Amino acid sequence: MDKMGRVVSTSGKYAKVEVIRSSACGEKCSSCKGGCTKNASYIQVENTANAQPSQFVMLQVDTKTVMGAAFFAYILPLIMLIVGIAVGTFIFSKLRLPFPSELFTFFIGMAFMTLSYGMVRYFDSSYKSKEKIKYHIAKIV
Repeated sequence: MDKMGRVVSTSGKYAKVEVIRSSACGEKCSSCKGGCTKNASYIQVENTANAQPSQFVMLQVDTKTVMGAAFFAYILPLIMLIVGIAVGTFIFSKLRLPFPSELFTFFIGMAFMTLSYGMVRYFDSSYKSKEKIKYHIAKIV
């Protein structure tokens, strides 16, 4: 996965690169009245290409790692919600509680989804501490 960025500063063997996040609207800002602003994020990368401040660089990261992180961030909560609803339905059928089953299964599903956000938080800190998502400068543009 490639991203274009601009080197903001260098320090030793590292460079701070500004990456402009692309928006979902297609970035036709002159014809849009939405009033959105371009958000920049800053990434600390190893300066293997010896890039200097204000140069544009192409950053690369392993696509498999990014897709794994996206799975944990977006798909895991959805799966846990569905599993929670299924578990809630099963438990409700066994207990025969006097209130609507939809309410019970909703709360169990939400509890499972909340649990998945804790798992996402754990995996996020694990990815950061082990530096699994690591960008590198592929070339100076």
